[in-house]
Amino acid sequence: MRAYKTLLQDVYDNGRTRADRTGTGTRSVFGRQIEFDLTAGFPLLTLKSTPLRAVAAELVWFLEGSTTTRRLNELGSTIWDRWAVAAPTTRQVELTVEERCELLVNHLGISKLITSATVDGNWALENPELFDQYNIPSTKTVTLNQVGDLGPIYGVQWRGWVGVSNEQLEITDQIQAVIQSLRTNPWSRRHLVSAWNVADLPDELNTPQENVLNGKQALAPCHVMFQFYVEEMTLLERIAHFNRDPDNVGIRMGVNADTVTADQMDLLDRLLVPTMSLSCQVYMRSVDVPVGLPFNIASYALLTQLMANECGMSLGRLVMSLGDAHIYHDQIPMVEDMLTRTPNPSPRLHLHTSTNITNHTVADIVAGLSGYDPHPHLRIPVSV
Repeated sequence: MRAYKTLLQDVYDNGRTRADRTGTGTRSVFGRQIEFDLTAGFPLLTLKSTPLRAVAAELVWFLEGSTTTRRLNELGSTIWDRWAVAAPTTRQVELTVEERCELLVNHLGISKLITSATVDGNWALENPELFDQYNIPSTKTVTLNQVGDLGPIYGVQWRGWVGVSNEQLEITDQIQAVIQSLRTNPWSRRHLVSAWNVADLPDELNTPQENVLNGKQALAPCHVMFQFYVEEMTLLERIAHFNRDPDNVGIRMGVNADTVTADQMDLLDRLLVPTMSLSCQVYMRSVDVPVGLPFNIASYALLTQLMANECGMSLGRLVMSLGDAHIYHDQIPMVEDMLTRTPNPSPRLHLHTSTNITNHTVADIVAGLSGYDPHPHLRIPVSV
């Protein structure tokens, strides 16, 4: 994670003071990129402890397509609670004539006397006094939002993007579409998922809760989109993948391709050692470097590993491309502490092979982490 510390130092040294949505103020730089070799370890920050359980809970939540904190809380995380709707909201809407007729029939118990064919708009217009006589309501209460709703944020955009095609609403599961594309057309340049749905973006002048009540996202997506990239593995890369796999403990191949025998080549193929690797590039329009970025790095490293597992690929690289990278002014003392620390070696994350990305539970993911040795936890403020 030396690349992360270098970026943190860059923002600390070179960031310019800027106002921001929260009113806290930031030191900000624009247009930075950091990269991680996912074969060298799982990029979970060691300059301070980063909770993999919270990372895994949020990612599982996204992949389920959920956008309510009730489900995220069940998975063991409360990180989105501060932006969610705190109380249910309702609205009165006019009942249709047919709905009022149905209420009247149910109230009088006269369904045998008046057939459903005659209880329609015309019948109602001919007998309007019955609605008032029996106090049949003209409106009904509709629940717009439940406690914990966040609007159409990442989960909806990833798993149920709503668009229009040939004047018809069309819902697209972007994650499943990319998985299918990786399997059938790995060299495509369209393995891309976007969360930036202009129709759902919130109004910056409103609170997150007000935006949700208006049918918008609580917060505009910070990690806007990501793209996967497939490369053919060399023989040495396949051998390295075999040697890294903890399931192959006690069996090691030489790393010199010239010494590999035909039997060893056959073994690689019979054990289904991947022939392709998967890399991911993420674009973040805005990133809180001390708090948000370590979380996002781990999240997309985990997503890449899940996707690679499902598609029978090895791991490649993770590239984080950053727009506005910033440190909030009230985070500076903790950043100064982090900059005195030396990164420890990255841990490893071993996940069981699965043909379905949603089969992995939070507990499975956390149990697969080994060798994590972070510096002591730092309580860093989060600006809302």
